[in-house]
Amino acid sequence: MGRIVQRAGIDGVAVGIAHFATEDKAANKVTDVKGKIKESAGKATNDEELEGKGKGDQAEASVKDGVENLKDAAGNVKDAFKK
Repeated sequence: MGRIVQRAGIDGVAVGIAHFATEDKAANKVTDVKGKIKESAGKATNDEELEGKGKGDQAEASVKDGVENLKDAAGNVKDAFKK
């Protein structure tokens, strides 16, 4: 999932934590596209196994995207309470 990085500020004091959710979302999109390609290739060659793997890749990407969206929403709620 997302990596967390802490930056050091003046005198080594932490100044922030950043989630690299964008990288995870991009990786999920790549997995989804690869799944679509596998599914299409499976249909074109009448290879049910390849078609199934493609659908599985797409489902995996969809679930991971959902998790990223939940993390984003949770962060937004947390931020709203800080104000």
